[in-house]
Amino acid sequence: MGRLRRKVWDRDGWFVLIDLVGVKDFWSSVALGFLNSLQVKRADGMTQYDRLILKIAEQIGISDQVGAIAGSHKHGPDKLMAELAELFRQALARRYRQETLCHRDVVTALILLTSDDLDQQSIAHAWLQGMPLDPQDLKPLGFKGGNDPITVVKGLSWLMSLVGPTLIGVDQIDTIVSAANASARADANGQEAAEVASIVEQLRQGLMDLYEVKRRALVVVSCLEATWQVLIEGSTVAVTARFREKIALSGLSNGATVQALIAARLEPVYREAGFSPPYPTWPFRLEAFADATGLTPREILRKCERHQYHCMREGVVRELMHFGDESKPDDTPRTHALDALYVQANNAAVVDGLLEETREDDLRALFAEALQHFERQLDLPDDVSSLVQFETVQKRPSLHGRLSFTFHAEGDGEHHYCFRVLAHAHAIAFQSRMTAAITDSGIGTKLAGRHLFLLRGGELPTGQKTRELVDKFLSAGGRFISPANEDLRAFVALRSLSTHPDFPTWLRQRKPLLDVPLFKAAGLCPPPFPVAPTPPNPPATLLSAKGAVGTSKVVDGPPTTQPLGLAAISEPARVAIRPIIIGRKATSANTDEPVGLAPELLNRHVGIFAGVGSGKTVLLRRLVEEASLRGIPSIVLDINNDLSRLGMPWPAPPADFTPEDIADAARYHEKADMVIWTPGVSSGNPLSLGLLPDFSAIGNGSDPESEDERNQAVEMARATLEPYMVGGGQKAKLKQGVLASALRRFALGGKRELKDLLALLADLPEGVSDIGNAEKLAGEMADQLRAAVDTNPLLRSSGARLDPALLFHGPDPARTRISVINLAGLASDAAREAFVNQLQMALFTWVKQNPSPTGRLYVLDEAQNFAPSQASTACKASTKSLAAQARKYGLGMVFAT
Repeated sequence: MGRLRRKVWDRDGWFVLIDLVGVKDFWSSVALGFLNSLQVKRADGMTQYDRLILKIAEQIGISDQVGAIAGSHKHGPDKLMAELAELFRQALARRYRQETLCHRDVVTALILLTSDDLDQQSIAHAWLQGMPLDPQDLKPLGFKGGNDPITVVKGLSWLMSLVGPTLIGVDQIDTIVSAANASARADANGQEAAEVASIVEQLRQGLMDLYEVKRRALVVVSCLEATWQVLIEGSTVAVTARFREKIALSGLSNGATVQALIAARLEPVYREAGFSPPYPTWPFRLEAFADATGLTPREILRKCERHQYHCMREGVVRELMHFGDESKPDDTPRTHALDALYVQANNAAVVDGLLEETREDDLRALFAEALQHFERQLDLPDDVSSLVQFETVQKRPSLHGRLSFTFHAEGDGEHHYCFRVLAHAHAIAFQSRMTAAITDSGIGTKLAGRHLFLLRGGELPTGQKTRELVDKFLSAGGRFISPANEDLRAFVALRSLSTHPDFPTWLRQRKPLLDVPLFKAAGLCPPPFPVAPTPPNPPATLLSAKGAVGTSKVVDGPPTTQPLGLAAISEPARVAIRPIIIGRKATSANTDEPVGLAPELLNRHVGIFAGVGSGKTVLLRRLVEEASLRGIPSIVLDINNDLSRLGMPWPAPPADFTPEDIADAARYHEKADMVIWTPGVSSGNPLSLGLLPDFSAIGNGSDPESEDERNQAVEMARATLEPYMVGGGQKAKLKQGVLASALRRFALGGKRELKDLLALLADLPEGVSDIGNAEKLAGEMADQLRAAVDTNPLLRSSGARLDPALLFHGPDPARTRISVINLAGLASDAAREAFVNQLQMALFTWVKQNPSPTGRLYVLDEAQNFAPSQASTACKASTKSLAAQARKYGLGMVFAT
């Protein structure tokens, strides 16, 4: 796309990039793409919209008049811009009467966008996004009609067509299609899958319609071949009639192409430094490029970057002979000098006034650098890639930074963390920039993994429209973060150290931004995948920075790290990671070589297939015990009553125990917190399903966030209760409606006990539901629920509520919990499946909000009872959904059968 943009600009055309990472409304995204692209500066320093206005003036013969009006100082900005807009409208109407009548307001907005007056700029910026605005603000500026996004796009495309062709690049659609496929697999009949599929259909239809709407323009779609195939197969119109045959891009096919890529990167830097290299690709030897064919440009550049870091670390530039074996940087710093320098720079940092409106551009640049440092400090798993994007050539970008993670093992699913500094106090300026950020980030689209954080220090602007927009932002999952001085000092300190030759190594080793409040508030500490532990015992000077520990205040709804009703958890202390020995290699030489499993691989899931008496249970126990020694907690499903001895020591060490085994066994029994749970057995250690969430944790607040949390909790409770009390037949829909209304009333009371809900249903107050015979239907559901309680031991259990936090973490953070859930007390397959289904639904929600950098295990012994390959069970769907998602959040599943 970058090359296309340069080629188009070289030929005096227009380039529009439509980034559909977060498509919520197709035409809003397209309008924003046009608006953002017009604000991009060309190589000559002029923005596309400035050039567009000058070219149109030249085309219709009013350049001299425009210059005369613009050079006049007798009018204020209101009259000046009104006069310019009227001049353009009249001149265009003389040549293009019909089109000007249709698009006169687009002309007006484009002229106002060049104004020096903030009010006029902000109104134009908002209008061109398709935002609804107050007619009292629009009328004095000459606006007459509506501004729905497709109208804006038609007008801009027509104006651009008058003076040159346009290339419209459509990018980042793969994540939408892959998210739809993932949702369809995980929730084949669910509402979420249907909503995500509707976004894909909107995308498909939008691309077809864009072909019809554009004027003198070519649309180029950049995507994976599989994505394009999905769009073609689901289309009701002939795609080939609108789009040409795809051009497939592959890895770099020959060494000469790779050489050209590297030389093009190095040449301008060497020239600026006044350095003449021995050969254009120095220090990457020509013979190295024979290894590089088949790699993508990004892979090549990453390999070059790693070699660059190695050379900087060594203080010597070494030539690279092969891309296949580039040296790994030595991550052991020679000294701790940078630790002390970081503290000094932190103490000396001047951050006063950075949150003021006049300093927005300064904070934007500082944060963009910090986001790059955050990404560079991460140790990514092999199947995860990351990318930081921020617009440097755009005058008014929608976002000031986007950090993206792509999970290649999950169908290239993506998580996007979007940020924008928004210090404006002017209401319309605030609204237009917030709207652009919401559209560009994609929050509220039902596509998973979209996050938006607005960085702001002061109070929000007042007014009804601002309040409505803020409510929309918060209900879509957006959050305000007020950066603390600790954040800003850290950013300034890292900027000052970034040119030090040891900085890349120090950054990756110390990971200083994992301790910064702002990134913690954004839910990035830990990131959405397991990270390598920070090296132990960092120098104490790291903790002595000036001032108390700060907190980035999250305004109007902080991103929570725990779901409703759960206590805060603490991870076990990290320990040195060593392989788990799972056996000895059988060879003719009888070397007795151990076979190890790296603990970080556990979250990729483990399958154990074995015959009766082959030692499956022994291997299961070994995995759980060894994981515990490494601080990894486990939940173990015990269906045959043969895993309850996990907490019992050997009466005497077995004969084949090595001294290391004896020491490990002693440490295991000292550090493991083993608990056996007995659902369905009241005399043991029972667990109750807890059909209702803790509504008291939400309260009865009327703010948007409380309302949103309460609605989510009500929906979860309704979905859980319906199988027990709604039944089928003609009344089912009516009962569903009455149950939903009753739960909403119940939630406001802040209760959580089933007996309280039964009392409400048995005597439903007047006005709770408008459905006819609501009281009778509620009474019937109360009776059905009582019958379910009488026949299901789990529902009448008085034990601890099913809570993943309790199962994974005990009261002592120094001990690693192992929860063995003995299912012997559940007599029927149906009861066992219902319990496991409830547990897995709780885990599915909980692990997303509580990812673990050190990992957790969920062990299903006799897994064929829960997820058989052919038959269906009540918990099969939740097992598959959990297996598809859990690994991203550090939960590994062990299936033994």
